[in-house]
Parts: sequence; C-alpha cells; structure tokens
Amino acid sequence: MSEQYLALWSQAKIAIEKAHSVDELKKIRDKAEAIRYTLKLAGEAPATIRKAEEIKVRAERRGGSC
Repeated sequence: MSEQYLALWSQAKIAIEKAHSVDELKKIRDKAEAIRYTLKLAGEAPATIRKAEEIKVRAERRGGSC
C-alpha cells in the first residue's frame, strides 16, 4: 500500500475523532464510500479497498455515538 493512502487513512481517522456533529461524520462517511468505489473500479489491491471500508465504518459507528 502506498504511503499516500496511509497518510489519507491517518488523516481520516483524526477527522473522525475531531468531528462534533453527525453531519460532519456523514460527509466523512460519504467521502470514504466514494474513495472505496473509485479504488474498486481502478482495480486497487483488496487491502487498500478495505482501508476505505474501515474509515466508512468508523464514521458510521462514531455517528451513532454523537
């Protein structure tokens, strides 16, 4: 997995932790889904696609606790 994806993954985790509203988390979740879909269409490695899925799920879970 490239360092670019690792940096984006790290930034997304921080954004989820700092989010203060469900709307912010929904935006993060939607962006993660768009990235996941794009990665899948581009034929990226399954591990990379799973990272985008993980960000999506983290945002959904955090949204449930806000």
